[in-house]
Amino acid sequence: MTILFVFILVLFIGCSIGESPRFYSSDTLGNGATLYQEGYLGATNDAYFVIMQRDGNLVVYTSRDFSSVNAQWSSKSAGKGQEPFRLIMQDNGNLVIRDAVNQLIWSTRTAGKGVKPHYLVMQIDRNLVLYDGHHQPIWASNTTKW
Repeated sequence: MTILFVFILVLFIGCSIGESPRFYSSDTLGNGATLYQEGYLGATNDAYFVIMQRDGNLVVYTSRDFSSVNAQWSSKSAGKGQEPFRLIMQDNGNLVIRDAVNQLIWSTRTAGKGVKPHYLVMQIDRNLVLYDGHHQPIWASNTTKW
């Protein structure tokens, strides 16, 4: 039984390490949640995506083909810090990218703005928006198509 458990665990970990980006299963990153490197959020219309890339850059794309021609916005944090990177929706309202040694790579500089709980949404209008607990926007990528 132990051998079977170890085999399944190794298989699961091996499948999780691949090069393919991993969907976060939502359009929203909630308060206190983390989007890990190669993870992405998808708008509910399945047309727009934001991915935490391996190079440390957070990028909004207009297609699941995450190539530069489809990029609409980026945090301009590529090449800063050490991978793996992660995007964190902090409890204080600040959205941050941190690297492997917990160094701050990028921030929305929204700590203390609005009321808790905060959340990030990849919207169907192509805009990436950080909302407070009263559903008021406190930061946006300003990439709306309308």
